[in-house]
Amino acid sequence: MDLIVAPDKVATYAIVGTGGFIDLGEHLTAVPVSQFTLKDGQIVLANATRQSLEAMPRFVRASNE
Repeated sequence: MDLIVAPDKVATYAIVGTGGFIDLGEHLTAVPVSQFTLKDGQIVLANATRQSLEAMPRFVRASNE
């Protein structure tokens, strides 16, 4: 999981991958960090399913060109 950090150094979005196998065919989605919780020492995205994440808009990384 990658994080998008705003200029004020606050994490705003987490980039979450769903689907695919060994990063092939993976669907990347930007999920607001506020939707995550910490439960029993693990980061949890409550009520999320593979289908709900795959239905979200795709996140495309910017090119450095």
